[in-house]
Amino acid sequence: MRSLGMQNFLCFSTLAVSVACLAGAFLPYSGWLGLAVVGGMGLLQLAVWVRPVKGLASVNLVLYTVLAGVRVLEDSAPLALTIGITAALAYWELVQFRHKQRVGFPAGRAGSTEADPALSKNHLQSLGLSAGLGLLLVGIGWVVRLPLPFAVVMGLVLVMFLGLDRVLRWFISGRDSSSISHR
Repeated sequence: MRSLGMQNFLCFSTLAVSVACLAGAFLPYSGWLGLAVVGGMGLLQLAVWVRPVKGLASVNLVLYTVLAGVRVLEDSAPLALTIGITAALAYWELVQFRHKQRVGFPAGRAGSTEADPALSKNHLQSLGLSAGLGLLLVGIGWVVRLPLPFAVVMGLVLVMFLGLDRVLRWFISGRDSSSISHR
């Protein structure tokens, strides 16, 4: 039951952070239109949590990304929007994971995250590591400015994703084998 409580807490935290960051970027500059955008996105994100319709979480993430991109192009609150989009992506992942847990379990166990608490723990750890490393890399990119061609940047991003995938696989498999050997 503890992992379910942590998962719900993180889900609502990422929801609140993403909406607050969007509000910080839209409300001071847009007036009533900004209030409508932020309110609509907040309600849509809450609807994704309450009633996880297939595809609605992805539509929500794409819409959030487009709105954040519009504000970043206008040079409005890039730091807040970077944190907000990271929180929106984490929210999307948590909702998708929650939905897969509910749908993927056999009858009688639907909705129970206690069926495999190690899976929930590993998922939360890898999500936190990914989000933290992503924000760290963005922060480094803001501090260290190197003029690089687009193709070089895309190659570096691909190498970083592959490296992150390896690190996450090592991190998760190392945790699983150590917990099994101590039983």
